[in-house]
Amino acid sequence: MKHAHIRLVALLATLSIVAATARAGEAKPSAQHEWEYGKEHGPAHWGDLDPEFAPCKVGQRQSPIDIRETVKAELPPIEFDYHPSPLRIVDNGHTIMASYASGSSIKVGADRYELKQLHFHRPSENWVRGKRYAMEAHLVHADASGRLAVVALLLETGRENALVRELWNDIPREKGKENRNRVLQGMVLERTRELAATQDATILSMATLAETRDPETGRHLRRTQGYVRALALELRDHPRFCDQLDDHTIELLFKSAPLHDIGKVGVPDRILRKPARLTPEEYEDMKKHTLYGYEAIVATEALLAEAGAASVATSFLRFAREVARSHHEKWDGSGYPDGLRGDAIPLSARLMAVADVYDAVTSKRVYKPGFTHAETTAEIMNGRGSYFDADVVDAFRARGDEFMKIARSHAE
Repeated sequence: MKHAHIRLVALLATLSIVAATARAGEAKPSAQHEWEYGKEHGPAHWGDLDPEFAPCKVGQRQSPIDIRETVKAELPPIEFDYHPSPLRIVDNGHTIMASYASGSSIKVGADRYELKQLHFHRPSENWVRGKRYAMEAHLVHADASGRLAVVALLLETGRENALVRELWNDIPREKGKENRNRVLQGMVLERTRELAATQDATILSMATLAETRDPETGRHLRRTQGYVRALALELRDHPRFCDQLDDHTIELLFKSAPLHDIGKVGVPDRILRKPARLTPEEYEDMKKHTLYGYEAIVATEALLAEAGAASVATSFLRFAREVARSHHEKWDGSGYPDGLRGDAIPLSARLMAVADVYDAVTSKRVYKPGFTHAETTAEIMNGRGSYFDADVVDAFRARGDEFMKIARSHAE
C-alpha cells in the first residue's frame, strides 16, 4: 500500500459524537451514556446508545461527516509543537493506534492540547463533497480537563510515504495485540533521552563550578556554546571541514563547550577573583587551568571506561578534553599550553578560540569596558591567519549577526 499526499487538514475541536453526547445529556440527563472504543459501549453499539446517535449506524463503524460547504470565519491559528517519540502500536480490532509519549502538543488560541495518540482508518471515515479517501489519520489531543482536539488527515493513494510505511511495517499481526519490538525500541529510546538530559544537566552543573568561582564569567558559558555551534554550522559544508562536522559532531561540540574552563576550579581565588589585571606570575598560574581541566576530563574518561561506558568516553568527552586543553592555542604556534601550530590544533579548540575571544572582548570587566561588535570583529580580523584559523575567522564574519543575537539573548 502506498499512501501519501495530504489533501485536507481539518481540526475538529471536539468530535461530532462528543457534541451529540452533550446535547443528548442536556435533553435527557437520565439517558446519557458513555461511549468508548470497546465492550458494550464500543463503535458497533454507538447507534443504540441514544436516539441522537442513530447516524452512527450509517457508516461502517463511526458516524461519517460529508464536508460539502465551507464558511469563512475568524478562527485562531493552530500552532504545532511536535517532537520525536517512541510509539506503542496496537491493533485494537477497530483501528491501528499508535500511542504517543508526552511532550508534543498543539495550541489553538490560548488552549494547549497534548498529543495522546494517532490512528488510521481505511478507507476514510469522512468525505469531502461526496468523495471518500483511501485512508484517514486522526491525531488525537486532549487538554488538562480531558477536552479533545483531533486533527484529521485525509490521504489518497500516491507516492509512498516513509512514515506511513514504517508504521504499517510495525502493525501487530494479531488483533488486540501490540508490537512488542516497537514497545522495546520505544523504551530504549526514552531511556536514551533520559540519559542525554541527565548528561546535559551534569555538564552544566560541572561547568557552573568554575563559573561561580569567577564572578565575571556570568553567562559566558551559554554564549560561547552558541558561538561554537554557529561557527560549526557555517563550516559544515566547507571542503576542509565537511568530513568532520556532521549533525552528531556539531551537537557534541555544542554540549562539550561549557567545559572549556572547567580547570578554573583549580586556580586559587586570589588570582581568579582578582579585580585587576594579573601580574606575569599570576598569569602563568592562570594558564594552568587548561591542564587542570584536561587532567580532570581524562580521569573521568578512565572511570567511564572502567564502568563499561567507553563509547561515551571516546565521543563526547573527547571534544571536552580537546577544548579544555587547547582553546588558548594559536594558529602561529604562540599559544599555550603546548604551543601547537596550524591543523595540529584540534578543530574543536579552534572554534572555541574565536568564540572565547569574541566573548572576552565584548564583555565588560572591572579593568576594561566591553568592546562593540565592530571593534571586536576588527580585533579578530587582525588575528586571522596568525592567532586564528583563517577559515574559522571567515565563518565568524559570515555569522556576525547571529553572534550579536546570541550576545543579546544571554546578556549579563
